[in-house]
Amino acid sequence: MKNRTVWLVSLVGLLLMAAVVSYGLLLNSDNAVSRLNAAASAAVAVGGFLAFVVLVFYTAETYRLRIAAEKQLDSQHRVQEDQVKLSLFDKRFFVYVSLRQFLNRLSELGTTLDAAQLLQDTNQAEFLFKPEIEEFLKQVYRRAHKLQSLKQQEAHAKQQLQGLVPVDLSNQLDAESGWLISEAPKLARQKFEPYLILYMTAE
Repeated sequence: MKNRTVWLVSLVGLLLMAAVVSYGLLLNSDNAVSRLNAAASAAVAVGGFLAFVVLVFYTAETYRLRIAAEKQLDSQHRVQEDQVKLSLFDKRFFVYVSLRQFLNRLSELGTTLDAAQLLQDTNQAEFLFKPEIEEFLKQVYRRAHKLQSLKQQEAHAKQQLQGLVPVDLSNQLDAESGWLISEAPKLARQKFEPYLILYMTAE
């Protein structure tokens, strides 16, 4: 608004100067032809100046509008980037929570182990993380599936051996359940942490 006012005042001042010059030319002219020529010259000068002022004003206004549009586009781009990051974070966090819930259930007595459920809950991981996360999830699944199989063997052995469990089978059960309950949660936190920082996109 301030710039427009300056332009308007300058324009009025210059028009007044042109009028004064034209009037002076009319007074000093000796005949009608000279007066007409002087008036025409003054009109052409004023018209040319007006055209120049309009061109300068239009150029400045166009530049200002372009800068404003670029700022708006940049702001919209940042908002879209934040939305994409937030959406990616939500999907990654769901995979992590699904894994932790699965591992937590392993430590609950009497819980039925369902390794296939882990695959179902984390099947989008390959599109959200680097291969290391997908490989870790597969490792958890393999060991959980093995533990599931060992528990079935344990139940069968107890029926056949009057509640006794072979030492080798017991050791395998301890190794798999120990890793899944104690080690896997620590590894999960360590491996997922770089991907769960909300405003930093993991490479």
